[in-house]
Amino acid sequence: STATVTAGTYPYAVAVNPDTNKIYVANQGSHNVTVIDGTANSTAPVAVGTYPFAVAVHPDSNLLYVANYNSNNVTVIDGADNSTATVAAGTYPWAVGVNAVTNKIYVANFGSHNVTVIDGADNSTAGVAAATNPRAVAVNPVPNKIYVANQGSANVTVIDGTDNSTATVAVGTEPYAVAVNPDTSKIYVANFNTNNVTVIDGTDNSTATVAAGTDPYAVAVNPDTNKIYVANQGSDNVTVIDGTDNSTATVAAGTGPYAVAVNPVTNKIYVANRSSNNVTVIDGTDNSTATVTAGTLPSAVAVNPVTNIIYVANFYSNNVTAITPVRTEPSPLTTNITPLPGNATVLPRPTFCLSASSTFSPTAPLVRHIYYQVDTCTGPWLKASPDGASGSGRTPPLLPGTHLIFAFAVDGQEATSINTGQGSSPLIGQISAYHFLMNGCQTFLPLTLKRY
Repeated sequence: STATVTAGTYPYAVAVNPDTNKIYVANQGSHNVTVIDGTANSTAPVAVGTYPFAVAVHPDSNLLYVANYNSNNVTVIDGADNSTATVAAGTYPWAVGVNAVTNKIYVANFGSHNVTVIDGADNSTAGVAAATNPRAVAVNPVPNKIYVANQGSANVTVIDGTDNSTATVAVGTEPYAVAVNPDTSKIYVANFNTNNVTVIDGTDNSTATVAAGTDPYAVAVNPDTNKIYVANQGSDNVTVIDGTDNSTATVAAGTGPYAVAVNPVTNKIYVANRSSNNVTVIDGTDNSTATVTAGTLPSAVAVNPVTNIIYVANFYSNNVTAITPVRTEPSPLTTNITPLPGNATVLPRPTFCLSASSTFSPTAPLVRHIYYQVDTCTGPWLKASPDGASGSGRTPPLLPGTHLIFAFAVDGQEATSINTGQGSSPLIGQISAYHFLMNGCQTFLPLTLKRY
């Protein structure tokens, strides 16, 4: 189902903070950002610089970074009260990326051929030289590497976030987009004029080339399935790359696919088709598709993995299409995930406390089990210990970065309308979600040596 939310003039970029359920839409024509409250789709405008071109959310600090193309700066919006600060950038800032682990923000400046590095703690900046016309940036938080696609020089600048040193990797002609799979440390660069994708191995910067469709314009990664999705603007399709062996499949899309976003929780992929004014929804399990009508000239798409709602910025109709998957009635059986202190941990396998409650009436069956899973809802679920209405669960090993934990409870009731006769299907409770940071940086107290 869809809903339409009014935005400013010429909305071009969109980003989501899953922690606060706020959606941020950059409006190029009205030089502001529309803040959408996802609970009711109410909106508030926030003034930014001239011609805002890109937006990125730092969910752990609740800050939004807006690259203003024509005013050569970045507007920092505080999600708590929509107050703003302005940080100088280079000429024509085109793209922005966030490393939540190091609290650094990277702004690709198309006109001055460099990257502005913003320290999220105090908004101080540093400049790093790139190549000609940097237009896309992606962050791999695990090795603290930043990848900048330089449209004019057919290469990628690799920035080491520890000291801002750089390396250069040759790619195809006119690299338009770049995405990272942090689980495999592979980087995928969509080369618009050579109709292919350069795959960079982040361990040694070696490369491989994978054929795509015509005019590949955008790329997104599902790290859980190790699948990569490339929107080909000229051939009206999506190239699906299997990250294990770089084999490909082709999925038909609408006309002029312009942007792509992945929801790893549901394994669904959303492609904004700019010329046919719709969105192609790809089921990652079998590459089957569905089509959802959007506004005029949809130019950006973003996913809230907690609510599973998709937001599409429609450039010419000055609004946002909110796409909601099939809804189910809320369950009286709910699960609570106890938050971590500061919503962060340094442990690679944190333990979460889980509890469930039931308001079924007139009889509330006892809760039997609680199940949980990290970063997706499509794989096997782990059972909390002990059984019953409260327990705890330890996650599998996690890489540094932001993660989601999901949990639900079961009470043994049967859905007899699903399985009849000898079979049974237990009713599950409502799935809860919690977003947290694994920063992988543990602080140790100084050690004092004493001689005895």
